[in-house]
Amino acid sequence: MISLEYICQKTVNTKDDWIIIGSAAAFLSGVDLTPQDVDFCAPAETIRTIIGAGIGENHIKSGQKIFSNPYETIEPKGGLPIDFMGDLSIQINGNWRKMSFVSRKVVSFAFGDIYIPEIWEQIEILKAFGRSKDLAKLPMLQALL
Repeated sequence: MISLEYICQKTVNTKDDWIIIGSAAAFLSGVDLTPQDVDFCAPAETIRTIIGAGIGENHIKSGQKIFSNPYETIEPKGGLPIDFMGDLSIQINGNWRKMSFVSRKVVSFAFGDIYIPEIWEQIEILKAFGRSKDLAKLPMLQALL
């Protein structure tokens, strides 16, 4: 079963080149909200290592015109769905830009470490996404600065 614990075990031998963004990252930073899923970003090769198979072809995620990446959603029993997003790119002003993450905060659990961006970078990511549901989280994250 895929879970955050399983991910921590499978990524022990990778470069730890992955990060969790979105609502789950905001929640782990202290924002009072209930995440609907876990947005897991990594190079496509890291995701292949974790899920043990190829991931979907490059395409526009969920019909949205701002994301393009190979991805796979896995819905574990008893846990949040995990959106594995390989080589995530976003469209800004009509141009595709590969997402790169500058900061990295470690959140430790008994089963291993989870990586999220620092609050300031989470704010920048949500601004870049620009969707109303992302922008609605800005005041909650800004209150933590």
